[in-house]
Amino acid sequence: MKIIVKDIEYDDVEYIGCAGLPSYPVCFKAKHFEGWARFVPFSENLEKYIDEQVGVEVACEKVTDFSVGEFLNEKIENLPEKYCYAVCGRVTEIAHHSQPVGNKTIYITSHDAEFSLSWLDIGDCDIKKGDIVTFNIHGLSLWDEMI
Repeated sequence: MKIIVKDIEYDDVEYIGCAGLPSYPVCFKAKHFEGWARFVPFSENLEKYIDEQVGVEVACEKVTDFSVGEFLNEKIENLPEKYCYAVCGRVTEIAHHSQPVGNKTIYITSHDAEFSLSWLDIGDCDIKKGDIVTFNIHGLSLWDEMI
């Protein structure tokens, strides 16, 4: 997904992910939505990101209220809590992994954002490729594709 970084809160560093990489709150604008997320930059020169287009991977801390819908109304809308969004999109792929048994990754696209959710994120929903789904994401993070 492509974003324009509008503002960075330089003094609010938080280390996230398996590697404990530094992230910063950013106000961003994407083609179909805008808001706040934690941004994990490739470069230590944070000023270079302001008002620049950046390719990012999308991740989140938690998924809630996952359900299968009937009508596709692609959306990503801000929720009241910072870094939280309501999403409606389409399941584009279900990857079955060999270990641990039953582990799956569900890929969901809404506009130009692709979300990768684990089977644990969706609960006991029975889904298949092409299904329309809705869910809330909490703790949105955007990772510079250069990482």
